[in-house]
Amino acid sequence: MVRPLEGIRVLDLTIVVAGPVGTGLLGDLGAEVIKVENTVQRQIIGAAPPRRAPGEAPPPMTQAQRAAGFHDLNRSKLGITLNLNLPLARDAFKKLAAKSDVVIDNFSPRVLRNFGLEYDDLVKVKPDIIAVSMPAFGKTGPFRDRTSFGPGIDALSGLSHLTGYPDSTPLKPGNYYCDYNAGVLAATAIMAALFRRRRTGRGQFIEVAMRDGLTQLIGESLIDYALNHRVQQRSANRDPYRAPHDVYRCAGEDSWLAVSVWNDAEWEALCRTMGREDLIADPRFSTILVRKRNESEVDAAVSAWAAHQEHQEAARKLQAAGVRAAPVMTTREIAHDPQFQHRNAFQAVDVEGQAIRLQRPGWLAERANTQISRAPKFSEHTVAVLRDIAGLDDREIRELAAIGGIVLPEVSEVKA
Repeated sequence: MVRPLEGIRVLDLTIVVAGPVGTGLLGDLGAEVIKVENTVQRQIIGAAPPRRAPGEAPPPMTQAQRAAGFHDLNRSKLGITLNLNLPLARDAFKKLAAKSDVVIDNFSPRVLRNFGLEYDDLVKVKPDIIAVSMPAFGKTGPFRDRTSFGPGIDALSGLSHLTGYPDSTPLKPGNYYCDYNAGVLAATAIMAALFRRRRTGRGQFIEVAMRDGLTQLIGESLIDYALNHRVQQRSANRDPYRAPHDVYRCAGEDSWLAVSVWNDAEWEALCRTMGREDLIADPRFSTILVRKRNESEVDAAVSAWAAHQEHQEAARKLQAAGVRAAPVMTTREIAHDPQFQHRNAFQAVDVEGQAIRLQRPGWLAERANTQISRAPKFSEHTVAVLRDIAGLDDREIRELAAIGGIVLPEVSEVKA
């Protein structure tokens, strides 16, 4: 099956998480993404071993290949190396850019300026190029030269201020929330730019500032301050319009149940399921308004019941009664979840003769291939890409390798 972005080539300079997430989505959609690594591989995102089936022995890989994040973030891409500090490597990069549709980076603005690889430089080799930059704070303004990882952006966007408990400190949102948000925004903007170029024949420069994108997610709080001069505070898991609305500890180790009651009928169903019909007639809980005023007592009643329940079974009971509830699932439970397994959420991809399980794209399309095409090894495709796309011959490739401009793959195709 043809993928939507087949025939599109993306030259990917991004690092860590945010940029690779965006280019990974493009690769999942069929674009030929050439992931450019530095010649010194640094596993900033950690070196956890790749996912394996229960009981499966670790694959016999080099340490550079063991990082689960390397495979996840580089799925469906070609992997090459280029040391852009060297003029010959920059020349090779420009030759690749001349044959590409998109060039994307997530460096601070000074980096590509120092390399002479900004948008104004790239249009000289490819007039309709689409260049995308993902700086932390943007290419203009007083913060333009600052750098940051996701947790810093979480704090400066206001998101961390709203995450946590009223009587405690701000908390970082779980996982790489900022990075994934920026990656999705970048992929969306690139597809829009490709559509525009198909109609007009013109490329463009796109800027995806991570802080700008994340601050949009707290729009309600910003509007509240603009209209009412009120600074919203941390509220844990509570909701301003619903009660109970929280996660409750269940029997077992670190076992929790999420419950959200939206109306009086659901409250009555919850009370009957808990065997607490007496609460239905209690004037402290008769309407949503008074339940909000007595929310601590509401939470205490639900907590007392949940403490003796298995969280999966408790969720099934409440759902059967018409109450919005769900178990708070651990990663182990998700991996063995029947719905997750039915959807084939993990796909086995061969890496050095070993089957590595990677999470497939988050969509299924009736008339499009949604399988992961590959998980590249570090610098695996350097020779092929430089020879077949950039047009370098074996002598030029050997020269780049000799000066540290590239890392040759373990089995090199370059003739001596």
